[in-house]
Amino acid sequence: MSKPLLKIGVIVACVGAFAAWVWWSMRVPPPREQDRVAHRDGTYSIIKPRDWEVQWDYAPGAQRYLDTLEVRLPTSRPRDLRIFVGRFRSPPDLAPIQARDQQVGSEFQGRPAHVFVGRTRLEHYWRAVFERGGDWYELVFWMPFEEDVTKSGWWPYLNSFHAREISVAQ
Repeated sequence: MSKPLLKIGVIVACVGAFAAWVWWSMRVPPPREQDRVAHRDGTYSIIKPRDWEVQWDYAPGAQRYLDTLEVRLPTSRPRDLRIFVGRFRSPPDLAPIQARDQQVGSEFQGRPAHVFVGRTRLEHYWRAVFERGGDWYELVFWMPFEEDVTKSGWWPYLNSFHAREISVAQ
């Protein structure tokens, strides 16, 4: 009688240990100001997660953006977590985004924004389109599984976005 209980106990312990390891490995360390990456002219910046790589594109081929930033794991594969920031050349046409994605909010960082969630065949994403300092930005967080980003450990990283504000002399 004790052998089946022992087997069950070992199985429960293994499953519990695996679940604890998964939970522990998914923790997101808090952002550190020393990990902030900034545009070469200081136009905007964001804090990147530790050990993630940064890829700037100051002259993208597409006509949509002035420049872009992508922050991702060094071993970039489909479905990996990543953060994208694009500075639009002109105010964006929101109609295609609204037709494809679900709008879930109208504020980012306590200021007006168009906030969406959506998915591709392989990934989910959270997207904010907003104006700061006279420029329009798109901030996208790509993730393999759907989650409420605002309640995740990734939210402080997204919220670390800063754009240089243009002061208007009076």
